[in-house]
Amino acid sequence: RTTWIGEAYIVGKVLADHPITLQVFDRNGIAILNETIKRDVVEVEPGTDDVDPDVDSTEAWYRRGLILENFDNRENAKVAYTEALSRSAVHADAHLRYGLMLMRSAQWQQAESHLLTAGENGKAEGYYYAGVLNLIQGKPENAKALFTRSVNEKQLHTVALIGLGKTAMLQGQLQTAHNHFTTTHEETDEPFTSTLLLAISSFTNKETDQARQLIDAVLKVDPLNLPA
Repeated sequence: RTTWIGEAYIVGKVLADHPITLQVFDRNGIAILNETIKRDVVEVEPGTDDVDPDVDSTEAWYRRGLILENFDNRENAKVAYTEALSRSAVHADAHLRYGLMLMRSAQWQQAESHLLTAGENGKAEGYYYAGVLNLIQGKPENAKALFTRSVNEKQLHTVALIGLGKTAMLQGQLQTAHNHFTTTHEETDEPFTSTLLLAISSFTNKETDQARQLIDAVLKVDPLNLPA
């Protein structure tokens, strides 16, 4: 049996904000995966009246980076963020955006440096995403410390708690993971992720009936939920 690999290069300007649909069929032509990823343009942070796009300032370069990133012009966005940081090494937002772009490019060491600097300068998202990065790299102890530093931020509380639950599972602390997932399941308005993670931890704790009920609850709302 041969493995088929195909590559297609699409210019970002052409792709723009169009959705991407991924379809996978088995050898009998039956669809086993049909998923559409929406790529709606995210609203760019509004500029202030006193920021002239032609001004050679930290804020002007940062906002250029936002606009370029928003239109999927990633390489030039990186240049703009670099220019902003060359003028102010403590611009937390520029460190965060640049760090996230490096993270998506799998430039993990450089990404972590910028994300941590963003956190140190008051942008708690930097600590959270640095935690995600350490979790990806199989460094649960580092990830746990970083999620802990961001879990008290209101807008990050749920995702950071999920991160702590995943970290606990990696470290074999199954009851701690179960407790974290239970909390997020009870707190979030869109509980699919939390519900599935709670189901996994319930199954691991040999609570198979509860795990089955949780998965059934997800499938009742979303019958095509692939992880469920």
